[in-house]
Amino acid sequence: MCEALLIADPLKQLRLERLHLASDGFTEKEVLDHGKEHMHFLHTCQWRLAYSLVSKPSRANSVRALAALLRQMREDAGLRQVDLADVLGEPQSFVSRYESGERRLDLLELRDVCNALKLPIEEFIQHFEKDVP
Repeated sequence: MCEALLIADPLKQLRLERLHLASDGFTEKEVLDHGKEHMHFLHTCQWRLAYSLVSKPSRANSVRALAALLRQMREDAGLRQVDLADVLGEPQSFVSRYESGERRLDLLELRDVCNALKLPIEEFIQHFEKDVP
């Protein structure tokens, strides 16, 4: 039902429904109440549509790009996964998992990774903003 309202002109549809209700003998208050309910419903549908436009594949692409950027920064620092893991005090699988996108880093972990790479976190964020969709 949301899709049908969004494809047609929703305000025109609301005006037609108001005319129809008025011609069927509904009071002005009943017609206005219907309009309020309709607009709330329409707003909810538009919000759902806008949210769905942030597609999961697009987000998945960003996660992959972030993982690739983390790997590239490590390689640019001349470190292997095991070397970075040793500096971080973590197993090699920790680095492997976040570089593959299987695991996400929180802000504190990202700061630790940047420090281990001798890369200011601000510089990493600049690369991120430039390179990751």
